[in-house]
Amino acid sequence: MEAKNTMKDKDLVVVYISYDKIDLIQLNGSDAKAAYNCKFGRFSHSSFIGKPYGTQIWSSDRKGFVHALRPTSQLITETLSHRTEVIYAPDIPFIVSSLELHSGCTVVESGTGSGSLSASIAHAVLPKGHLFTFEYNKLRAEEVAKDFKKYGLESVVTVTHRDVVEEGFMLPGLERSAHGVFLDLPTPWKVIEHATKVLRDYGKLCSFSPSIEQVQKSTEAMSALGFVDIKTYECLSRHFDEKTVEFPQLFETEKKQEYRMKRKLGYFEKQTEVACLRSDDRGHTGYITIGAVSYTHLRAHETDSYLVCRLLLEKKKKKKKKKK
Repeated sequence: MEAKNTMKDKDLVVVYISYDKIDLIQLNGSDAKAAYNCKFGRFSHSSFIGKPYGTQIWSSDRKGFVHALRPTSQLITETLSHRTEVIYAPDIPFIVSSLELHSGCTVVESGTGSGSLSASIAHAVLPKGHLFTFEYNKLRAEEVAKDFKKYGLESVVTVTHRDVVEEGFMLPGLERSAHGVFLDLPTPWKVIEHATKVLRDYGKLCSFSPSIEQVQKSTEAMSALGFVDIKTYECLSRHFDEKTVEFPQLFETEKKQEYRMKRKLGYFEKQTEVACLRSDDRGHTGYITIGAVSYTHLRAHETDSYLVCRLLLEKKKKKKKKKK
């Protein structure tokens, strides 16, 4: 996707109002009445067109302003319609970097939801890669497909309505071709075997789970299916705001009136800048479990006992297939 410097008709623009309030709009220059309204006033769409991204846009009555920003994967995540609980930073960049995604990668995702992580994965694999995302809720799958079209990502993302627990991930051309698989499901351990059918050699699987019990079951399933280097992480983010604090001089005071008088006389001249933790910070979001499957590595380092077990299991599977 080409980065444009100036805003044009039909472009998507992120309207930055404050650190906790941003919106995504599509410019409609052909309609003279098209406008964006917020607490700072009315902003005509025509006032955005032709100006570079990052510009301060003033309201029609010149009483307030907003900033017009270029849409990025992170900003899109912040403006998404929350049809389900979404994955936020710092989890998103950690997941993308752990899966080692880059342009040209093929990624399989289950649990599309609102498309929060999907947008970031799609931007990471542009322009030659592709994301195959699966959603079991038909309405959500249709809505998120419309969102990807609006963001201009329809050529990079394929949305499929399917229950992957029952039907798996298999699509034409996906067998042993995915660089990474991401799972955001209530029972991820039930689909790990399906994931091995689409993962390429040395491909990585990543699972996001809110509870440690889900992690335990997932890691057990991954170990049983030959995944190596299995690790679980928890990402916590802390934001600090700068604040000026006054430190009173040491003196005894009993009455409020006396306290106010001493403040006026300059007993509180000592000031310093301190960092204060935000009270609205998110705490625990979930556990991120990552593992790699290496078919060649496992066979090369297989012990005699594991070899016997594998051969017995393969023999057992063949007998079951014959009976069917």
